[in-house]
Amino acid sequence: MKPDPFTLTLLCVVVVTLVAAFVRKMRKDKCLRDFRGHYVNLLQRSGQIISGRIHIESTGFELLYRTPQTGPKGAVQTSFIVYKNEYPDIHMLTRYLDKLEPAEQKRRDRRLRMIQHPTGLCKIGRKIRNLFNTIRDSVLEVVNLLMGRAKAIRSIVSSQSKYVGQLQQQVVSSLETAYEPLLERHIGKNVILVVNVGDAVFEYPCILMEYSVEFIEVYDVEYACSEESTARKADLIVPRSCAVVRHLAQ
Repeated sequence: MKPDPFTLTLLCVVVVTLVAAFVRKMRKDKCLRDFRGHYVNLLQRSGQIISGRIHIESTGFELLYRTPQTGPKGAVQTSFIVYKNEYPDIHMLTRYLDKLEPAEQKRRDRRLRMIQHPTGLCKIGRKIRNLFNTIRDSVLEVVNLLMGRAKAIRSIVSSQSKYVGQLQQQVVSSLETAYEPLLERHIGKNVILVVNVGDAVFEYPCILMEYSVEFIEVYDVEYACSEESTARKADLIVPRSCAVVRHLAQ
C-alpha cells in the first residue's frame, strides 16, 4: 500500500516542530548566560534604567531588585521581567566591574582568559558547536520546504493550512541563524563596537567575547551612561539590531 503523502509530510512537520520546541525551551541566550546571577543595569530605548540581579530563562530574563520598589500606583514591586519579544526595546545591558563581588570577578576573569587563550579542547568544543549551528541553519531550509509541501497538498482544508503556518513560524523562531563567520574569527580580540542611539553613533574599543542571534557581548569598555557621568570599566551586552562590530583594533 502506497503511503499517504499528506500523512508523511504532516508527521515530519510534527516531529520537527516537537524537536524545535524542545530546543527552544532548553536554549538560553549565550551572551545573557554569561551575566547570570550578576547585578546589571538595563537601559531601555525609552531611556528608562532598571537595575537588578539577573535571572536568565529561554523566554527572557528577570531583574531582581535589591530592595522592594513602589510602582506608580503604589504597588510594591520586587522584580522587573523582560520577555523575549521585548528584546527590541533593549538598548544595552551593563555590568560594571566595580560592582562585582570577588567570586564574580574571579569567574569573569577566568572566562576572559579562556576566551583569549583557549585550550585545544576548548577550540575543538567551539568548532563542534559551530558545526551543529551550521547544520541547524540548514535544517531550517528543509523545514521550510516541508511546510511548503504540506501547504501545497490540496486535501488540506483552510483551518489545517492555518495550523501548518503557525507551526512554520514556531520552527523558524526556534532555528534562527546562529553562526556568524565574520564575528567568529575575532572572538577574544580587540575590536571597535559601533552603537547607534537615535541619530548619534558611539564607538567603543573593547574585547569581543560572544555573539548570539540577538546580542553581541563585549568586555572592558570605558562606558559612561551620560555625558555628565564619569566613564567606568564595564562589560556590555548590546542588541545586534543597533550595534555592529565594525573594526578590528590593536
